[in-house]
Amino acid sequence: MQPERTALITGASSGFGLLTAVTLAKRGWRVMATMRDLNRRDRLLGAARDAGVLDRIELHALDVTNPDQIASLAAEYDARHSPLDALVNNAGIAVAGSPSKSLTPNCAFSSTPTSSALPPSQALFCRKCCASAQVTS
Repeated sequence: MQPERTALITGASSGFGLLTAVTLAKRGWRVMATMRDLNRRDRLLGAARDAGVLDRIELHALDVTNPDQIASLAAEYDARHSPLDALVNNAGIAVAGSPSKSLTPNCAFSSTPTSSALPPSQALFCRKCCASAQVTS
């Protein structure tokens, strides 16, 4: 039997995030489904219940622009001492003007071509090292 795989999905309250969470759970994955507002969980929970995979999905509040929530989820996950097999960065953020990101020299993404090669704490929580990203109009 294959070991259980775990995926973290941001923006799982609707759309592609919701569909991805249910699909991976149906394929046997353990899914950490995150959303900014847990009051919006009903659609995901209903879809998971209908698919018979409610027990494979755990919900977490995560606003990807909130460093405290990112740090809290990172600490919770690190305490599990289990690998993260997939990260689906689906959560969207809106900005005015044209975004211009400048990664810091220490950014995990500046020297690694894909996030799949990164340790979970770096892949999940790159905002720690990319906090200097700029938005210009």
